[in-house]
Amino acid sequence: MVRYRLLAALTCAGTFLLAPDVSLACGGFPCAPDQFIPRAGEVPVNLDSIAWWPGTDWTGAAPVDGGPGTPVMTEVGDLRFECGPDGGSTRSVSVSVERVRLGLDWRIKPNETLSVGDVCKLSSKTVSCDLRGEAGESILKPPPDYDDGFLSGEATFKVVDSAPLPAALGRIAAKPAAFESIEISDSGGACSVSGAACVIQFEIELADEALPWRDTLVYSTWVDEKEWSIKRSAPVPHETGGLYLGRGRDLIYAMQKNLGQSGLSIGRHSIVIRASVGNTDLHLETDPIRVNLDCGTNSEETDAGKSKPTGRSDTDSSCSVRTRIGHRVPGTLTQLTLAALGLSLAIRKRRRR
Repeated sequence: MVRYRLLAALTCAGTFLLAPDVSLACGGFPCAPDQFIPRAGEVPVNLDSIAWWPGTDWTGAAPVDGGPGTPVMTEVGDLRFECGPDGGSTRSVSVSVERVRLGLDWRIKPNETLSVGDVCKLSSKTVSCDLRGEAGESILKPPPDYDDGFLSGEATFKVVDSAPLPAALGRIAAKPAAFESIEISDSGGACSVSGAACVIQFEIELADEALPWRDTLVYSTWVDEKEWSIKRSAPVPHETGGLYLGRGRDLIYAMQKNLGQSGLSIGRHSIVIRASVGNTDLHLETDPIRVNLDCGTNSEETDAGKSKPTGRSDTDSSCSVRTRIGHRVPGTLTQLTLAALGLSLAIRKRRRR
């Protein structure tokens, strides 16, 4: 056991000494896509509104006084909304637009009733921007089931039977706190940084009455009664109305102290997920849950006061890494780890003699 602890200590020490402080070079894009909710899936025919965040395009913009050009932004008259039977001819659907609040939050209201069975497509006539597959601007790969369709710049959904508007959203299911490597947008000039953090992942389990409306929901997370939002990488647009891990899935984190990144404090926090239907005035929210963001005890506390601790074995490591990771970790770190392993084996061999 002593040898294993020595090995872990040497490995951790080498990690802290040699882990690179390298930022991923930050590049930008010449456009930002329009975003819509719903953008896919199925939509009840009695849907009142579609949430919209206008896109922008700097391509071909005329320079102003020798500086950068003024970007083209999608305006109300630039929206293209077409519906029709799957595989059949489409018709143009006129729309009106309302501002939801200050900023770029809008809702699109069709001026005619949609038809059950139609497939509708919504896009911009002026901004053509598809950033799907731009994982190269990120340090870490997104989760395997992460849907980057919000970067396509358009929405395509099917109209289905009417459904009553929900009066309940659902509940939050949270995982126990665990050490993970996460990526966050960097305010110091890099695209993003990645480092060890104490993380709690959670997702919404929709109520039955909310299921028909799942593709229309505009989500937000609230932690300790304040809105919580994490951006993965500076140049890649955030999924508006979505969450860090995708629609209805999010995480909270506390960075290791020596990383110096923003995050929550170690300890107990309350989490609520809120949602509106297509940016309408129908607002729903989950009951709050209480969680313990503490990877030392790795426990979760519910509102009922029940704790679910998970024990730690003698082989668990408390090693955390201070690092800004680029595309590659230098071979020196690997060499030191192998050297530590060799030292451990040498000690074991010597004791056997």
